[in-house]
Amino acid sequence: MNAKVTCSAMFAAALIVLLGGSPANTAELPRYTFEVGQQLTYQSTSTYTSKRGSRDTNKKYVIWVAAKNDDGSWRLIVQDSRVLSSSELTTAFVYVDLAPDGTYQPNPTLGPLFDPTSVFLPLPKDEQELEKGWQGTASFDTTIDCHQDADAEAKDDMCVFDFERNSPMNEIYLVTSTGQATFNTERGLIEQIDTASTQRYGIESEGTGKTTLESTETKTPEWMSDFYKEATAYFEASQRSDDLLEKAADSEDSDAVLQEAKQLLEDGKEQAANELVVKLYERQLKSFDGKAKYYAENAKRLAEVLDKPAFEFETTGLNGQKYALKDYRGKVVVLDFWYRGCGWCIRAMPQMKELAETFSDQPVQIFGMNTDKDEENALFVIEKMQLNYPSLKAEGLPKEYHVRGFPTLLIIDKQGVVRDVHVGYSANLAEEVGSEVRKLLAEEQQAGM
Repeated sequence: MNAKVTCSAMFAAALIVLLGGSPANTAELPRYTFEVGQQLTYQSTSTYTSKRGSRDTNKKYVIWVAAKNDDGSWRLIVQDSRVLSSSELTTAFVYVDLAPDGTYQPNPTLGPLFDPTSVFLPLPKDEQELEKGWQGTASFDTTIDCHQDADAEAKDDMCVFDFERNSPMNEIYLVTSTGQATFNTERGLIEQIDTASTQRYGIESEGTGKTTLESTETKTPEWMSDFYKEATAYFEASQRSDDLLEKAADSEDSDAVLQEAKQLLEDGKEQAANELVVKLYERQLKSFDGKAKYYAENAKRLAEVLDKPAFEFETTGLNGQKYALKDYRGKVVVLDFWYRGCGWCIRAMPQMKELAETFSDQPVQIFGMNTDKDEENALFVIEKMQLNYPSLKAEGLPKEYHVRGFPTLLIIDKQGVVRDVHVGYSANLAEEVGSEVRKLLAEEQQAGM
């Protein structure tokens, strides 16, 4: 990557240092700078065009600086809203601990609906990265390659850099995603992000977007303290309620567990005074019965396969070989149902490769169970992702294993009995599946003692 740099006076000072000089006023690296009590508002607009027409999206990010952590990072609370014609619909309410260089750690609230790098792109760690380019990470194995824009107009208080997002998804869906960010070094904030994207698989489309810092204001210490406490209580109650909803589906006393889960939200709403937090509780309560039904139906469906003999498939691999489940008695078998158009399936594949490598010298067999009708799609993914385990032709097999969502992973013990099922993507998928596999291997060892 050509990484010419024009960070104005800041880069000039850094360059002198690299050459052995000692400028009188060495400028600092670009860093995010906040004050507790700040409320930042970013507006985002994007347009996507395909053969089906154009689609415009308007979003709004409201960010509250709630606290400064002991490690120097900042606790930010973020509301991500889709702006409709006459109202706003909150699509994500999360918190993120952001370091001055833009790095952050995953937390339970950061799901698929909000990526912190939407407004806080990574910054260079040192002068050398500033000169030559730098890389940061985002959600779902995405890397962000950044380099200074050599053609940007030089301004003392601005640092303009280009960036490109890269992930396994890019090659699978023939996607490009690039952009340019304008960072105000005096304010310690990105003021504008311009993006451009293309997709050449599935729905071919092109898109452009712009995110701008619309306003900054300061809340009183009392307001921010109360809001922080209520938001933290909401995060905890929401997570606990979801955990109970999932537990209720398998509980003999499901009604009591469901009541406990709902009561947590009702109590939280009763104790909340902030209008936004109250609305978040109301939204959770409104969707409660639907979520409870989903968990119950999912548990019922899984009960049809859990602790029962697995369907004895016989099929052909994408490599042309014949495969039959009965041939793998004495091994723990993991079946991963996927197809090219399933983005969550693709995102899970690096973890599946990790599992295959981890158990390569043990009695464990991982199979990708592909349901693409066009074999070329499956072969394309296998090659691009460099899968280190066989993928089998599985069209029609999801019905036999009661698979509805993708990806779905079934773990089958050495006797051919389904012992666990994982539905959907998880950032901890390798850890969760690996733990179950180890438990089954340990059971076999204990039985033989």
